[in-house]
Amino acid sequence: MAAFAAMTLMQSCFTGVESTPRISERDLRRVQHAERPEESFLADILPEPPAQWRQGKAWKVIDPRSERLFGADLSNAVITYAGVDEATSITGHPEAILRFDSPAGRVSYRTDISADSLSRRASFTIPYTVEQVTVDSVRSRLKGRDVFVITSVWNDLAGQSLRGIKNISVKIEDVAAGDGIYPLRLLLSYEPSDKFLVNPGTTLKDKGERRYFTLPMSSPGADIGSSMRTFADIFSFTDPRLRYPKIEDAAWANIQAGRVVPGMTRDECRLSIGSPAEISRNPGYNALYESWTYPDGIRLIFVDGILSRTLR
Repeated sequence: MAAFAAMTLMQSCFTGVESTPRISERDLRRVQHAERPEESFLADILPEPPAQWRQGKAWKVIDPRSERLFGADLSNAVITYAGVDEATSITGHPEAILRFDSPAGRVSYRTDISADSLSRRASFTIPYTVEQVTVDSVRSRLKGRDVFVITSVWNDLAGQSLRGIKNISVKIEDVAAGDGIYPLRLLLSYEPSDKFLVNPGTTLKDKGERRYFTLPMSSPGADIGSSMRTFADIFSFTDPRLRYPKIEDAAWANIQAGRVVPGMTRDECRLSIGSPAEISRNPGYNALYESWTYPDGIRLIFVDGILSRTLR
């Protein structure tokens, strides 16, 4: 009986139709994750607890929808804390009402919680705004710093999306308030290179040959859910290529441009367009076939670890 079981097992290994369990992106990250200094670089910049708010504390209004809260269009305006009152809500519960001074005069925001509950919060978010102290703290930490940008999803100076170049050295020129999705907006610049067919961005008047673009970023310490725009997601302190000395120049140029072409390895494809949402593997008679599926529907087909074709 044992010999028969062993023979059955040996035969099943070579049928060519078995498939290993599917591997999710979460599984990949769990295996590949290693702490990077970029992940903790801004970790100490946290929202200020409401109990510490003092008159004059400033917020930048970053979304025109704020009119729903304040009764006035305060887009791009700065509002300052003037105090807190407590009133009875329509449900009969005590409710803290925050008061602010603004260019439109005194405005208020109903919090839907009691003043006591508010004072015990570690932080409190006012919709459509960003704390000015957060912008100032991140700016003091980042302005003038040279880093490597590791995303090819850039924005122009007007905030419109454009295809950029990843894994190149950039300078962080300034940090400003962003929008309702990403509260911080970083202005960056880099030296254009002849090796790229296109050098995206804008050449500013009287700024030489440097090219400028922006990147949105989440506030440090904020609950960002599934957002993937933290500092560590878009920047590296060290040249990423130094970690991959065996990658040839042609393959690295494709990685920087965010392209995948047949002949690239799995590591090169992952560096180019990121980790897939799902992986399935099927051992054949003479080769291992692997399929990577991305959320946008792109599929990469590998044969023995080398990209064979791309399906859309």
